[in-house]
Amino acid sequence: LLWRSAQPWDIWLHAQEIPGSHVLLRLSPQTVPDRLDLQHAANLAAYYSRARLSDRVPVVWVKPQHLFKPKGAKPGMVAYRHEEILWGEPAAVRAEPLC
Repeated sequence: LLWRSAQPWDIWLHAQEIPGSHVLLRLSPQTVPDRLDLQHAANLAAYYSRARLSDRVPVVWVKPQHLFKPKGAKPGMVAYRHEEILWGEPAAVRAEPLC
């Protein structure tokens, strides 16, 4: 699904070295991501990982063109290069209002 959905200008995020959900921050072409949007996406990646109960979780983000599937890898497994790290805060997602 990731390979079909992601555009070159989007940003992919995932909790570093921790099982969890892939998060795709959809952007318009030639758009620089807003720092708050990037932090919110990192918080979501942290929340939907096995590190959900941690205070802070290292979250990797890359452009989709820097993702690849290693030969013989299980479904959902990806490798990356040229990554950057953000610190996600799962509690920030839990504290958000539902409306």
